[in-house]
Amino acid sequence: MASTDEGRDGVTLALGRLRRSARDDEGVTLVEVLTASLIFLIVSTSVLYGLMRAQQTTRENRQRTVAANVAAREMDTARNISDLATLGNSAYDFTVAGEVYHVLRTAEWINRDATASPCDGGTGRFVAYKRINVRVTWAAMGKVAPVQSDSIVNPGVGSYDPTLGNLGVSVLDRSAAPRSNVSITVTGATGSLTQTSGSDGCAFFAQLVPGTYTVTASDLGSVDEQGVVTPVATQSVSTGTTTAVRFTYDHASSLALALGSATHPAPANLPVTLANTRLQPSGVKRVTTTGTAPSIAGLFPFASGYSVWSGGCNDADPEGKVQPGNVEQLYPDAARPAAVTVTPGTVTSVTVPMVPVRVALRNAGGAALANVVVTATHVEPASGPDILCPGGETLTLGTTPADGDLLVSMPVGTWQLSFSDGGVSAGANWTPAMVGGAEQLVSVTH
Repeated sequence: MASTDEGRDGVTLALGRLRRSARDDEGVTLVEVLTASLIFLIVSTSVLYGLMRAQQTTRENRQRTVAANVAAREMDTARNISDLATLGNSAYDFTVAGEVYHVLRTAEWINRDATASPCDGGTGRFVAYKRINVRVTWAAMGKVAPVQSDSIVNPGVGSYDPTLGNLGVSVLDRSAAPRSNVSITVTGATGSLTQTSGSDGCAFFAQLVPGTYTVTASDLGSVDEQGVVTPVATQSVSTGTTTAVRFTYDHASSLALALGSATHPAPANLPVTLANTRLQPSGVKRVTTTGTAPSIAGLFPFASGYSVWSGGCNDADPEGKVQPGNVEQLYPDAARPAAVTVTPGTVTSVTVPMVPVRVALRNAGGAALANVVVTATHVEPASGPDILCPGGETLTLGTTPADGDLLVSMPVGTWQLSFSDGGVSAGANWTPAMVGGAEQLVSVTH
């Protein structure tokens, strides 16, 4: 019996060892499977990325090849134009295999010595050749650089007639930097010709019949220094000479005006004056506002900005003179408001300084007079008519409320108040020192 039990125990132990061994084998196999799977995933991902990158590189190379062919095609077209005067800037789209390629061609005249712009005037300043640049881009280019091609085209022998002249038109922005892609049209004895300014801001019109030409600049949203949307210049073209024309032309800016206050609103249709020394002829510009949120658009974005005040007459100007051309100021030591900085193509908010006024209207018995319309008329100075508003300036201040006190903001100057019920006040005078200060009381009894 003992030997039999020992035999059973030995078999049991052997079976136990086999089961443990099987379990251990199963654990090792699972780890190996997971490791192998991870290695396979890494390798397959690398292979897949390599394939995708290869496809992308192939696609980019194909697109660049097509773009290069499109650029070469456009360059050949430009070089085959025999009349260099008609070879100008061009922009269009070209589709190949469903991909849209954007083609931009620029053509610029170059002087013989290449030391000055062809738009510089002077005798004998004839250009020697045209420099052409073709740039091709496409939507899916990503970080791939645009395809560009450059060339120089010389005019044919006998192309220039010494009895003709040239017209060079330069377009500059507010910083005197060249402006490109501005449309320039010249009209005269040769007919009507149009070009766009190049990267140097120059539009050069060669071989024109001598005579008088009208030159017009045009660019949507731009104005010249005087706020003209489409500025025009008249110039004469002479034999053997390049006549220079220059436009200072930039994207217009706007001013959003804050007039008066919530308690002392400004009169409707209030004139506002802008000042900059480059405004012609006197360095100021008078604008009449409209609406409850008035703004002034179409302003040239002078880097020095604009000084702004309310009122359009000479004595509304804090630095107004007693007489035109006289150095004596109406308000000694007074200064115009600090200039408001403006930026091309943007709107700038500005608070216009004014005098807070209370017009208290009463009858002979001291009772308030309500529902009376109050009007202010500018009083001309004793020194003579005001050249800035020779027709006078009249403002409707509003209607008196139940308590007879009308609150309003007024420009600096001398004003006479009149009332719809027939009354008239003595002249009220407000100086720059009162701007933004304590409320000014005008009591009227009639």
